[in-house]
Amino acid sequence: MERSDRTGPSGPGNRDWAWGRLEDAHRVKKLLGYNRIDYAWELPESAVRFVVHVCDQVPRAAYARLPAQGGYRWVPQGGKAARQVIQMAMRAVHVVGLDAAKVSLAVRDGHVAVRRLEPYPGTHGDVSTGAYGDGPTGPCGDDPARAIPHDRSPLTLGADPEFVLVANGELLPASRFFPLTGQVGCDAFVNRDTGEHPLAELRPPPAAEPGELVANIGTALAGAHARLPWRSIRWLAGSMPVPGLGTGGHIHLGTAPSAGLVRALDSYLAVPLFLIEDPHRARERRTRYGFLGEIRLQPHGFEYRTPSSWLWSPDVTRGVIALARIIAGHHDQLAQDVFAQDEAHAAFYAGRREYFLPLLDPLWRDLVQAEGHSRDMTCARLLFDMARDGPASEDVDLIRAWGIASARRAAANPARNLAVGPAVLPPAAAQF
Repeated sequence: MERSDRTGPSGPGNRDWAWGRLEDAHRVKKLLGYNRIDYAWELPESAVRFVVHVCDQVPRAAYARLPAQGGYRWVPQGGKAARQVIQMAMRAVHVVGLDAAKVSLAVRDGHVAVRRLEPYPGTHGDVSTGAYGDGPTGPCGDDPARAIPHDRSPLTLGADPEFVLVANGELLPASRFFPLTGQVGCDAFVNRDTGEHPLAELRPPPAAEPGELVANIGTALAGAHARLPWRSIRWLAGSMPVPGLGTGGHIHLGTAPSAGLVRALDSYLAVPLFLIEDPHRARERRTRYGFLGEIRLQPHGFEYRTPSSWLWSPDVTRGVIALARIIAGHHDQLAQDVFAQDEAHAAFYAGRREYFLPLLDPLWRDLVQAEGHSRDMTCARLLFDMARDGPASEDVDLIRAWGIASARRAAANPARNLAVGPAVLPPAAAQF
């Protein structure tokens, strides 16, 4: 595949490059469609309309126009409806490759639909005239890339990987065993038929180093197993360990988001992980979750929500966390944007491994040039090697994969292994 002609994921050619997509409404509709984003040309006057200004993956302002109002009014971003619209606006800006844009949206039949995207500022016409959409202009300033100061403080890493419990082939809802809060708890998703929370979630303490975070994950998993140590239960993760129920491996970064950083995460982290996922399960998961560039803003920074749950393998966990740290620290040096090509979006959601496999070596060379050879790169290399080998089985019991059961037996019999005590980490967690 040809390399993107931009100098970097958020390089100076970004606005001109993305405009080529915006000139063709049919192309925009198709591209957004790959990413499960509705696109609407015509709307009845009764539709509720929104305008959201997104600058460097941060929503700066949102406005709504109700049918009876006759004009746009500022709306707080914390409301449920506003959050849904804003999230869709952020994804749309990311998908077309812009750093900043004014997004016009509407709620149609209960679904959010994008109406127009206008690059900001108006390098191809004066956006302030509203030439491509109604609604107020936004407060992004002349250079939206400078409107959000980038956090240069030391990076912290966190995660909240999900998993499920299965016994005799049947799902055991997590809420039967774990509380809603705490280091081991339930995901917020609720089964409407039963009122139970099917997904379990680890919330280990954040850390400054990948190895420390992996150790925290292992400790949290061991604590979860202490609640129900029965061998009849299988602990599963991956893309979709139970039909119809996807699991996520959200990565928390203690830094401000940026358009370039999120694009680099898609190219340098999501792609190798894509290549080791079960293609059929991952494709099914991505019909609802794990879209490209999917992030959620947090007080500490943001969480990257594209990956499926990498918890099924300690090696994959180490590789993913190490890659996240490398990318966050060097994204301005990582020049490739895999998804600058429209066909890459189609291949990603269709699960076409053959499209992305030739890209691994160029992506790896960029990482080596940026980071050199470090302990993090050793872990990342293992993930890239697995990606070259092909999809791995995700039907792995987490407890056995992480060595937790053996560690508990050794701790219960210290005379047989004096090097192991009750506070020792699971073997797999201690190998970073």
